[in-house]
Amino acid sequence: LEPDTITYNSVISACEKGAMWQIALILLITMNQSVVQSSTISYNSAISACEKSAEWQRALVLFATMTHTVVEPDTISFNAVISACEKDAEWQHAAMLLFAMGEAVLNPDAISYNAVISACEKGAAWQHALALLAAMGQAAQESDAISYSAATSACEKGFQWQMAITV
Repeated sequence: LEPDTITYNSVISACEKGAMWQIALILLITMNQSVVQSSTISYNSAISACEKSAEWQRALVLFATMTHTVVEPDTISFNAVISACEKDAEWQHAAMLLFAMGEAVLNPDAISYNAVISACEKGAAWQHALALLAAMGQAAQESDAISYSAATSACEKGFQWQMAITV
């Protein structure tokens, strides 16, 4: 019995849940070197495994690799790599990925915006956090408690308590 895409995806997803990013990457590489076709789910799970292990740079490399194959990234792909950047306060990368979603004709969702706002909060980039909060409304994305909390915290970390009050 030979493993297929579903089998590989299941094991990569299990690696994601166990924060075993190295094994997830080995499995993805094995897939790409065999006759088994990797899928968006394969890449999303491997990127998420990197995100769970604070391996944001590896997540970015995987995402870039994905865009150079026949596998198309989806909103989940973008959100996973944005979240990986958010974990290490890489707000500039996260913001660029959010912008790239629009270029890829994908609509960022509340998860996308919230992850970038949280990255700005962790990086004390309060101006960008507030701009993203405003952009959410312009993009018809409903901001929630996570959005406001992260933007307020970004203002706090930037010693902008006056701005925090207005959020």
